[in-house]
Amino acid sequence: MASGPPTVAQHLEILRRSSHADLLSLISQIGPELHDKLPRSYVESLPEVDQTICLRAALVLWATRGGGYVPREMQLRAILGDRHRQDVNVTAGTGSGKTLPIALNILLDDPAHQYITITFSPLKRLQESQRLEFEELFGIPTAVINDTTPRDPTWWNENVWNNRRKVPGRRRHLLVTVEQAFKSREGHFPPLYLLLRNPYFARRIVRVSVDEVHSVYTSGTPLYGLPAFRPAWARLPEVKALIPKSVNWSFYTATLPPHIRKVLIQTLIPSKDFVDIFITTNRKNLVYATHCMVKSMDELRNYRCFIRNPFVLDAQPHILIFVDNVNLTTRISSYLRSLLPSGLSGREKIVMHYNSQMSEEYLQSAHQEFTDPKGKCRILVTTSGQSVGVDFPNVEIVCNVGIPPTGVDAIQRGGRGGRQPGSQALFVIFHEPFANEIDLGEYKGRGIDLNDPDRPRNKLKTSSNRRDRAPYFMTQLIQSSECIRRQLNKNYLNDESDESLSFSNKWGLCCDRDHAFDHPEFDLTSLLPGQIFTLEDLEKSKAAEAEVKKTRNKFRPTAERGYLEYEVNKWLRATHKADPTSLVSQSAPHSFR
Repeated sequence: MASGPPTVAQHLEILRRSSHADLLSLISQIGPELHDKLPRSYVESLPEVDQTICLRAALVLWATRGGGYVPREMQLRAILGDRHRQDVNVTAGTGSGKTLPIALNILLDDPAHQYITITFSPLKRLQESQRLEFEELFGIPTAVINDTTPRDPTWWNENVWNNRRKVPGRRRHLLVTVEQAFKSREGHFPPLYLLLRNPYFARRIVRVSVDEVHSVYTSGTPLYGLPAFRPAWARLPEVKALIPKSVNWSFYTATLPPHIRKVLIQTLIPSKDFVDIFITTNRKNLVYATHCMVKSMDELRNYRCFIRNPFVLDAQPHILIFVDNVNLTTRISSYLRSLLPSGLSGREKIVMHYNSQMSEEYLQSAHQEFTDPKGKCRILVTTSGQSVGVDFPNVEIVCNVGIPPTGVDAIQRGGRGGRQPGSQALFVIFHEPFANEIDLGEYKGRGIDLNDPDRPRNKLKTSSNRRDRAPYFMTQLIQSSECIRRQLNKNYLNDESDESLSFSNKWGLCCDRDHAFDHPEFDLTSLLPGQIFTLEDLEKSKAAEAEVKKTRNKFRPTAERGYLEYEVNKWLRATHKADPTSLVSQSAPHSFR
């Protein structure tokens, strides 16, 4: 009986054993669609052993994705570092494909070795997106481990580690939130905490990847007088010291400004003998702008510009609005829904909000409605939970309401837009008027670290208001006439690459500032679906309200109301005494009369 065509798993097994000559022959058979897309100048510059690894990785990707996809130089360099047992640090722009090296390294491993790969991932929403990517695109069984993961020993034995047999479960890639590696505040020991201290399990770990590694600083470190938001991030060096030194570590981020890089080199990333990969973080297809809101962020009419008027669902762009205030996400989404036509079906899904107070079921539904090509949601108003790593394939406008807490937040949030090949997006910061009033000299006081661009003017308290929290870099960016792209990429991220200032989009625009590039006059209104609310609009509405007040009924002065109330009650008592049933007789049913 003839056997069928080889499976993907069988293809991969053949590729893992193939020689350099065999791999070249296979690539030649596939033809120019693979051969010509490889970064050939880079690959051909390598010794044969490294060429073999790169060609094997390219063919593994081709086999798992069914053709059409070829790894880039950055991804091949990361893979080579892993195969040579070196730690790897990758700094590359949002949407540059930092997940691919993790997937290909797992697929290049010999399954007979039963290796385990751990990837620390910052957010549950991101974990779920990554799990789908690893499983559906690459066929890698992946377990998500966070505070909602079952603690049932049966689940762990089946999926992660069989304690009795001392062998891995069927999911050898673990997507983990950092808190699961440490004892909880309540004194509980998460299952992964125990496994990391199990020598049999630890010996199976071949690599640890840290996604969004800047979180070690931004989330794990006490800053500016405030406690760390997620202190477990800063404890990753403890995990590194706990497991075998032979384990490869790789670090990935789009945002590693010098002051954060310095901290990571001191704590987590080795100071020498690691592969340091950098490609420009510049997103050429993004247009940058800032806009001063009328009054404050609580003036909801500031957001009317995000609704197309007249509203047509198919013409309404997908818009992601970031708000660092849970209550305001609800108010903005409710206001925007109120602007939709009253007879429109599914209005509650066209504008949705997303924050930590919502149920997991609702959050999943909101994300699905917004990202699915068939979903109805066109505007998602969200807190920071959607700002890091999450892939939105269709966002055309990203708005940050208020001054972003750091330059990292601004770049990460803006990077959610224009993720599809050939797409463009606008990233606009809606700031309050006080941003233009702050004296930048106040950021240079005694005891302030001048090397930290995200520093506030003074130490913060949990009760500090928005003005007190305004960071130096973002406040300067708003006040400055300098190109926003230059400020973000060169000034903040220290990106000195040739591509750091280039832009390419259908509008031919870089940003709303005057700079060396020639571009048409910038008109923010032309990039938004609705009309911007202006100070002139505010004055018109005040005048209209004043006119309404003039035509209202005039009421008797308060001082005279007591005597009037006395006379009315006196009349009512006299009327009732004369005919106690007069009012009843006019309104009661006939059976009561």
